[in-house]
Amino acid sequence: MLEARKMGTAELLELLQNALPLAKIVKFDSDEITSVKRLNTILKDFNENKIDILIGTSMLAKGHDYHSVDLSVILGLDEYLFRPSFRASEETLALAMQVAGRAGRKGEARVLLQTKNRAFFERYIEDYDAFLKDELEN
Repeated sequence: MLEARKMGTAELLELLQNALPLAKIVKFDSDEITSVKRLNTILKDFNENKIDILIGTSMLAKGHDYHSVDLSVILGLDEYLFRPSFRASEETLALAMQVAGRAGRKGEARVLLQTKNRAFFERYIEDYDAFLKDELEN
């Protein structure tokens, strides 16, 4: 069955737990991370391979050190890209670059972006200066 809809972290967690019953999957969002202690516990467990998959919001990309990430997936990127904000494209590109920077710190990694705007990310994901130049010219 093909279904097109927005999915939150709780729904994605349930879907993946059903599909991958042996995987240890943890949500990483403001509902789950309620204290610095909880944040540190989750990060420690993930880096010690006690957690297989983290599902979260943009909180995942913000300044945390992940030791062994070889796959990152960003869903719903176009919704972020087309927010009613003059900084939407800059912030979306920064988010994608942050996620890419978190993956593969210990070797090869893949970053999958769910987007209908492939050309935008192909053009700028590895060339932020080109993005800035184009923004200033437009």
